[in-house]
Amino acid sequence: MLKNIIHRPIAVTMILIAISAIGILAFNHLPVSLMPKIDIPLITVQMSSPGLSVSEIEQQLVTPMRQNLSQVAGLKEVESQSRIDAGTITLTFEPGTNMDLLFIDVNEKIDRAMGHMDKNVSRPKVIKASAMDIPAFYIDITPKDESPDKDSQSLNMAQTSKLVRNVIVKRIEQLPQTAMVDYSGTVGAEIQVVPDLEKMESLGLTNSNIENAIRENNLVLGALNVSSGIYRYSIHFDEQILCREDIEQIWIRHQGRMIQLGDICQVIEKPAVRNGIVRSNGKNAITLAVIKQNDARMEDLQVEMNKLLELLNKDYPDLEFNLTRDQTELLTYSMNNLEWNLILGALLACAILFVFNGGWRTPLLIIISIPLSLILTLLVFFLMDISLNIISLSGLILGVGMIVDNAIIVIDNIRQRKDVVLGTKEVFMPMLSSVLTTCSVFVPLIFLSGTAGALFFDQAMGVTIALFASLIVASLVVPVYYFSLQRKESVDKEKIKSEDSQERSHSEMRWAERQLLKWYEPAMRWTLRHSGYCLAGFGVAVVCILALSPLMKKERMPEIDHDDTLMT
Repeated sequence: MLKNIIHRPIAVTMILIAISAIGILAFNHLPVSLMPKIDIPLITVQMSSPGLSVSEIEQQLVTPMRQNLSQVAGLKEVESQSRIDAGTITLTFEPGTNMDLLFIDVNEKIDRAMGHMDKNVSRPKVIKASAMDIPAFYIDITPKDESPDKDSQSLNMAQTSKLVRNVIVKRIEQLPQTAMVDYSGTVGAEIQVVPDLEKMESLGLTNSNIENAIRENNLVLGALNVSSGIYRYSIHFDEQILCREDIEQIWIRHQGRMIQLGDICQVIEKPAVRNGIVRSNGKNAITLAVIKQNDARMEDLQVEMNKLLELLNKDYPDLEFNLTRDQTELLTYSMNNLEWNLILGALLACAILFVFNGGWRTPLLIIISIPLSLILTLLVFFLMDISLNIISLSGLILGVGMIVDNAIIVIDNIRQRKDVVLGTKEVFMPMLSSVLTTCSVFVPLIFLSGTAGALFFDQAMGVTIALFASLIVASLVVPVYYFSLQRKESVDKEKIKSEDSQERSHSEMRWAERQLLKWYEPAMRWTLRHSGYCLAGFGVAVVCILALSPLMKKERMPEIDHDDTLMT
């Protein structure tokens, strides 16, 4: 096979160009994240039914659903929360459990519970927590002109909160890169009914009459299906109180008289208790936490969010939208730092090749194997759905120094054998065993369970894929171009001059090698002559390690300096 390949450099070049183009295209579609996708043993079930009160949400939705979900295996803790129009159940499981199977089990329990609920209730939303649920950034929404009156501020915040919940959050969630938006600092509204005591005493009314009238008029009836031939109509009866005007227009029948509630009571709509206190630049604010999709690129989310913020600033000139706590800056800084480490590592490896190999053809041929191996690695990343993150890039950085080893071994053995096919075949199995030996250190990390296994998976796969890609390049690509370079040199008219200049460059460039050998050979001779002292020193080092290892500080994660504080 290799004999046929080395005589077709043009075909090999075309194949490499095609693979490189596909690899670059795959790189542009790779998801970029700060951390790899790590499942957290937490599942959230969100239920909604517009128009229901807190007690109705608790009795009709949360309680029956919680009873069914309590039967899920491996459940550690169940926490539920009910509020107007919606309810939430949070399921916590034991660490290290298979969240994919639990996610399926939870959905099965929900489907079973839906059979005993009202058909008009929509199916709950099931959210599996992940380490990528860290918000990409926060958006603080503040009024541009804040009134000094506290009551006016509260009323304005209530109106802004309604706009945020019903419009702005939905517009952000419509972005394809957005997974969900969490908000805090919103203000709800409450309605107070203040009876006029003098009028009520003159009419013989009590507070219980008003309470019964409000309760009787706040009805949520079921739906009615009407069939007429091939047509089916769904009719919904709604007598629910939704605003202040609905309460004012309630009629009370008392002693043969019809009295409207607004004539004997003052109905006031005022802001309720805030959902958290958020301040931005000294003003009351509502903050939105934007969480991106796992398979989305952070850069795409940032571009789309900037466009949306420009539209929101035009549509709502009375509000100010500030992008704060931008995690994309941390991601950009970290990724750029790792990318520069990768580039500098490759450049240093290239410089060392020029110093110790001499000439320019052979080092250049070895250097070509670095980008080819990285492109193949990124292509496999795309096929295996591995994102570019700190862990996977660190694996690539570890593999860069080892990528060039296979190409160096192949070229050196071809020089000695003076035969491209024979020289490559002789070192293929030793190179394969070397790659497998190196990968045997990282491959066990793939099978670790829990958070540790998810963290080290991308690193282990990065190193393993990079080494196998370098083996393929060194075995199939390097021999082809080395043979092509040799053939060009044989037909060159100035072969003798080039050989002389190459020998001179060898003598000049191998000066560093001669300097190293001056120190290496005496040190090796001294070690062989005084083997007893060397073994004794090795034994002392082992004893010191065993004695000092219990005193070493052991932590799960390294110490990290923080420049911010969170107060709850």
